[in-house]
Amino acid sequence: VADTDILVIDGGGTALYSGFQAAPLERFRNVVSLNAISSMGTAPGQMIGALEAQPKDRVIGIIGDGSFVMALNALPSISSNSNAFLIVITNGGYLAIRHTQERFLGSRFDGTWNPGKNDLPSVRKISESLGFRYFEYSMESSPPVEEMLNPRITPNAATVIEVYTDPSQEPFWSVDSEFDHRTGKPVPLPLSIMTNGFGAIDA
Repeated sequence: VADTDILVIDGGGTALYSGFQAAPLERFRNVVSLNAISSMGTAPGQMIGALEAQPKDRVIGIIGDGSFVMALNALPSISSNSNAFLIVITNGGYLAIRHTQERFLGSRFDGTWNPGKNDLPSVRKISESLGFRYFEYSMESSPPVEEMLNPRITPNAATVIEVYTDPSQEPFWSVDSEFDHRTGKPVPLPLSIMTNGFGAIDA
């Protein structure tokens, strides 16, 4: 990461939490994220704005596989810009929503996914059809990160890096709150508490 790089984190889903927890935020020039209303699929559109505002700088986006499919209309606008790098966190789609469905809906996964029946479209096929350089990240077999993030290797193509994660692993983050009996409203817990797996809501 260079101090001129711009980081764009998608506005919703597991990639939002992963991006803020894993990225070295202090090393980027700017960090952009539209997350106040959990706006899934916004990262490529925001990358367009960042690339136009700073055309010489590298713009690195982080997005989930569910949000990636929501952003198909914006992807062609960055596909030929070699300074655009989109990291796709692939976990079977809509993992943050599925965690909520597990917790509050008795594991009724309505509107998210059904493995083997309605899997998400292939990130690789979409990326290559639009002219992106495509990498599947693996600690064992991937090219060096410096090579994947080098805009000079393919001057007329943006890059998609797909990172597979295990959707069955325990989440590191937790959205939780306490009930304020004085106001009758739930109060979000501090971020320092919401990073240790699922907690119980005090009702």
